[in-house]
Amino acid sequence: MSNQHRSTQHAPNPRPDRQGTPTFGTSVPRGNRRAPCIVFAYGSNLFQKRMAGRIPSATVLGPAVLPGHELRFHMQSTDGSAKADAYRTDDPTHRVAGVLYRISPAELSILDHYEGGYTRQLHPFRPEGGEETGGRVRAWTYHARPERIDPELRPFDWYHRFVVAGARSHGIDPKYVERLTRIPVVQTGGQAPHLLR
Repeated sequence: MSNQHRSTQHAPNPRPDRQGTPTFGTSVPRGNRRAPCIVFAYGSNLFQKRMAGRIPSATVLGPAVLPGHELRFHMQSTDGSAKADAYRTDDPTHRVAGVLYRISPAELSILDHYEGGYTRQLHPFRPEGGEETGGRVRAWTYHARPERIDPELRPFDWYHRFVVAGARSHGIDPKYVERLTRIPVVQTGGQAPHLLR
């Protein structure tokens, strides 16, 4: 898992909105507004208490992986640090590990607010040990907006700790977690958020 960019960046396939800004669908398909939504989390929302604090309806379906993408910490946050991104590479050896949550459709717009530097796209997943879903599911996945990508940035230490702790708590591949621990971070010198204490 590398933070280095190739000379050609592949972004997910956006469609322009009426203002010409690339975006993805941001609502539950018509006819399914009362059906629960599924979200793939791979950054700080891996940490279940953090996700529950944002989206009270969130329930874990199980770990899953997104192939053809690489985890990179390069999404420019409003605090000046880097946040995680499931960056599309189309390389079959690249995988982003995370967890699938089922949430209420009414709370999807709330999650959109928290993920302000991202757009979202539906991807197919097969949750590990997710007998409840009956096999493959489609889940919303957040991708960094191209204009918010800055490869020179680093994540804050407390944010990085959310990602690592969340990955461990869901039993994600130890080799993947070990690579996460080697990501360079910015030491903030302050206390970690109370959820991590």
